[in-house]
Amino acid sequence: MGITSIILDPIKNVLLLRRPGQSPLSLPNLDGLPPTVKNYFINGGFDFAQRSTATIASPINTVAYNTVDRWRNAYFSGTWTTAPLVKREIASPNSKTKHSFRWQSNASVGTSVTLDSQQRIEAHLARELLAAGTFSISVWVASQSCTTLRCELLYASAEDNFATSPSYHTVDKTIVNNGAWQLVKFEGLPTNANMVNGLQVRLDFTNYAVLNANADHYLAQAMCNVGPKAQDFVRHAPSLAGELAACQRYYSKSYSPDVVPGTSTTAGLMVVTTRAITAAATNEASVRHPVVMRNSAVLTLYPQTGSPTGQLNNSGGATTPATAAAGSNGDAGFTVSITGGSGFTVGQAITVFGHYTADIDL
Repeated sequence: MGITSIILDPIKNVLLLRRPGQSPLSLPNLDGLPPTVKNYFINGGFDFAQRSTATIASPINTVAYNTVDRWRNAYFSGTWTTAPLVKREIASPNSKTKHSFRWQSNASVGTSVTLDSQQRIEAHLARELLAAGTFSISVWVASQSCTTLRCELLYASAEDNFATSPSYHTVDKTIVNNGAWQLVKFEGLPTNANMVNGLQVRLDFTNYAVLNANADHYLAQAMCNVGPKAQDFVRHAPSLAGELAACQRYYSKSYSPDVVPGTSTTAGLMVVTTRAITAAATNEASVRHPVVMRNSAVLTLYPQTGSPTGQLNNSGGATTPATAAAGSNGDAGFTVSITGGSGFTVGQAITVFGHYTADIDL
């Protein structure tokens, strides 16, 4: 008699069921089990853009989070003074996803320009890549000008601290610049011992062959998996709800996912009631984040009407929002402190309402 066993295919990075006298069977095909491949990019499908879904200018020489969750961007150029535009776009190479990340050149440019999109992978995830010994990255791209997609790997100088990020490996791939979608693979990438502190991946459009304005450049279905071969795209989480929750570990808000912070809206409104007010006292109420965040976050409060920041509306008869401050209450939530506002009665509780954002991205 033989022995039934489960083995790992190191090439395909999937579990196989090996039974006596039969060919190995991939476990994902058994009883509808999900794929065993893991995507170490969060929001690799560019599904969520909590900070903004609008078209905005990318910063020059300073990387920032400003649109798609978990993806920082910047352009680097010594001569190009007109910023390219970035946004989450409804465009995809196939039916697996709906969205992509779009760069748009809005001025003629020189060949030295770099359009930089990057994700910082937290230490606890980077350690899994390090333990595997090698990993692979793939991404769909479409460009109307660039002839090169560059993948650069960097590591954090201390655990989850990317204040300095030394580069340890760079690979360039030639791409067509006719606007057609193409799948680019960076396979068998090396690890570095310093990845125990975290990994930063840069995906850069470079080498402008066509000096034209209004050229589009897209990234879609970004995938990072262990092993020497790039695997088919899967999201980091098995559902869109799970993918949003993974994003909210780094950035969360009371607004609906596609509503820009500072918008006047009642959707998702935060309503809290403090204890009874006393003369010259500060009154507090606790608010929980939708998920436990990576650490204590930087918090911003908004009234229902959207401005000014640092204030909330109150139900005490005031015609202007009561001033408020958001004090950190750890990674699970925060405290709203009411320090003023007219229309309140001493001895009564205060009800305030508005919105917030919480940011602790890497």
